[in-house]
Amino acid sequence: MNQFSTTNDYQGTPSFYNSQEVFERFLAGTSYYLGLQNAVSRLVSLIKPKNMLELGFGTGATACRLASEHPDIGIDAIDARANMIPTGEEQARLRQLDNVRFTQGDLLDYVDENKHLPDLVYMLYVFHHIPDPSEKKIEFLKTCKDKLPEGGYLCIADVFIPETPNKTELEARLLQNWSMRIMEAYSSVFWTALDDVNPESVARAQQAGRYSMKQEQEAGDLVIRRDKEYMVSTAWLVEEAGKIGFSVIVNEPVNTVGDSVVLLRNDT
Repeated sequence: MNQFSTTNDYQGTPSFYNSQEVFERFLAGTSYYLGLQNAVSRLVSLIKPKNMLELGFGTGATACRLASEHPDIGIDAIDARANMIPTGEEQARLRQLDNVRFTQGDLLDYVDENKHLPDLVYMLYVFHHIPDPSEKKIEFLKTCKDKLPEGGYLCIADVFIPETPNKTELEARLLQNWSMRIMEAYSSVFWTALDDVNPESVARAQQAGRYSMKQEQEAGDLVIRRDKEYMVSTAWLVEEAGKIGFSVIVNEPVNTVGDSVVLLRNDT
């Protein structure tokens, strides 16, 4: 019996995950979330940092995975929502992890107030939540550049908007991309949720897929309106990071529905 089989209520939960249950029902089973997490895990294995910081840990799923894979690396994870700390701590307890610490804090305040950042700072689906105007993202990048050690890394794993010459084409491309993303949400969650080949299990998996599809559709509406979803293109990010003085080590897509990983290094 898998995580999607524990409840049949797919109507009463909020659009964006603020609990372990909603995270599992909406995002955790999608191919794009797992692909992005896998990419970050791969980079950590290659970089081999002494310590790491996750900005916006959500349910703690990625921090706990990396802590489990790298028991010799200390991980600090912060999130603005105090109610998510017990969720992360419970995940760490269940996996018997002692190298990850969860703390409440605003990511912009955290990087501003700390004198030094660790060898690797990473964020999954968080950079696009830094609100408009774009100068706030630029200031965040500058602060990270100033406080990372020489040779330290900033990893931004996120969903990005396509690079287009005008707003009309951008909206058309966004609608096209999100229609693909909505169907990817349904199909990947269906196969994650399917735990048997009987009518009840198939119906339950279909229900889980429809739930995830609905949440992704609502997210797409917010992206178009730039309401809590302030996405940028990878071209914009790479250009601004270069102006600040970062070396762009990786700038690669993870899938065909808009997710990419940009890895920046502080070489000066």
